[in-house]
Amino acid sequence: MIINQRGFSLIEIIIVIFLVGLTSVSVIINFTRNEQNHNNEVGDFMSNIENAYYTSIISGEVLGLFLDKDGYSFHNFRQGVWKEIISSEYLEKKKFTKDFNVSKGRVRQSNNHILDNNAVLIFPSIIFFPNGFHYPFSFIVNTKDNRIVITGNSPVEYELKYE
Repeated sequence: MIINQRGFSLIEIIIVIFLVGLTSVSVIINFTRNEQNHNNEVGDFMSNIENAYYTSIISGEVLGLFLDKDGYSFHNFRQGVWKEIISSEYLEKKKFTKDFNVSKGRVRQSNNHILDNNAVLIFPSIIFFPNGFHYPFSFIVNTKDNRIVITGNSPVEYELKYE
């Protein structure tokens, strides 16, 4: 006894496969674009830290990186006070994009205690000395999609680890 059984036609199967493939490609492109944007922002952040490092050596001034919830700025240490640098295109205050922030910047300082973002207004997260000396650092960068841990013994030698 054969009942009228009808399956999918070849055209219907091809259309479904095409739509699934198109959706997959758009998801992959969107994910890659977001990751690339975050990589660019991390690259800009680290490039600005490297610029501060070299500026400190060239200018002979002590510089510091200050983080806040919206971004970061560089200050120089003059007459016992940290003063924001506003005259340099590379070292002026930078803002993070809305889905990118450094929530826990930690740096081991000379007295071997850990400073975190609660202390940024009092003490910088990284200090750059004119002789090229600085302390190892580690930042935890939160993005919309993942966490990036930046660690380094030098502003010119650092490692990115995605979690």
